[in-house]
Amino acid sequence: MNGLSRRIVLASGIILAVWCGTVGAQGQPEGQLTIAFDASIAPTFLDPAETPGIGTPFVFLYAMHDALIKPLPGNDMAPCLAESWKESPDGLAYEFKLRQGLKFHNGDPFTADDVKFSFQRYKGAAAKLLHDRVKAVEAATIKADPKLRLVKVIPPAAWWLDFPEQWNPKSPWSDRRVRLAATMAVDKQALNEAERLGFSRLTGSIIPSVMEFALRLEPYPYDPTHAKRLLTEAGYPNGFDAGELTPLPPFTTMGEAVANYLAAVGIRTRVRGMERATFMEAWRTRSRQGVYVTVTAAPGNASSRIENFVISTAPYATGGYPDIDDLFRQQAQERDRGKRQALLHQIQRLMHERVMYGGIFEPATLHGIGPRVEEAGVGLSAQLYFTSPWEDMRLKKQ
Repeated sequence: MNGLSRRIVLASGIILAVWCGTVGAQGQPEGQLTIAFDASIAPTFLDPAETPGIGTPFVFLYAMHDALIKPLPGNDMAPCLAESWKESPDGLAYEFKLRQGLKFHNGDPFTADDVKFSFQRYKGAAAKLLHDRVKAVEAATIKADPKLRLVKVIPPAAWWLDFPEQWNPKSPWSDRRVRLAATMAVDKQALNEAERLGFSRLTGSIIPSVMEFALRLEPYPYDPTHAKRLLTEAGYPNGFDAGELTPLPPFTTMGEAVANYLAAVGIRTRVRGMERATFMEAWRTRSRQGVYVTVTAAPGNASSRIENFVISTAPYATGGYPDIDDLFRQQAQERDRGKRQALLHQIQRLMHERVMYGGIFEPATLHGIGPRVEEAGVGLSAQLYFTSPWEDMRLKKQ
């Protein structure tokens, strides 16, 4: 599932695991790496459902399958097939959120039912203990459950690509064509389908369209061919190494997907995971580099978003433009509402034309509502993605 073409070769007492490079969207693998491992083998070493409770089988299993969570460098409980999970207060229930858009080697989609099947099929060393201690494994997505209805809310939030190095004249990101290439390399609707079941609103702005004084801007189209042409025009016909790509935690899958899209046109990055507090601190500094894939649902209006993210003195900006700074000062002093809106719209057009950011989508928040709920209170306020006000929640009369 992780994009590698793999072949396992068995010899007497020797395992030769052969990796054939990373497989891109097109073409065949590039080259071959052979790893020799000297060990006495057993058939159970190759089946995760039957593996004994020792470490050796995982030398091979890690090359053959993935897990909900597993040890990775820097994190002994790293998200893999599960992008996140949460524990009940009493520690007796765990809810895993699975990654969207994953497929098995034969093209079948990965679903929650596959996780349940794998659990029930397990008959290895700890099978009795595991099955005795687990009361139930439930997989019911909201859309497939007839007892639940799906409600969406698109609050004042926006996902975007942030290019902190665009103010550095020595960086490739200082060239508008490079920033535009990166923006056009990302299939925003595919991300929408994978991350939010297609319910989000695509955008070319960092300012949500439901905010006061917002200018609705369509995103730049998904066009990898034109993106490669732009990179060639900018002097990077073979692409370039853009360093780290840092997604807002815990949205690792979002960052990985963006990194894959950028790589497809030649912009090579390495996804960097951070704790949220560390990310927020890094976001506020002017020393950050690479690409950030980020989102905010902070309340306010277009003016407050520009003040925090766009002007040269903004806490989340690494630079700015004098003309935008001047327009912002004008709107802050303008008492006529129509004139103020015109100034703010002008700023937003300049942001879009200069590709200061790569807008992706305004994320839909999805809620599953049970049959006993008459009014969930979700979406009553366009500014909030959660139930509000709580007093308006109502159950159906029995």
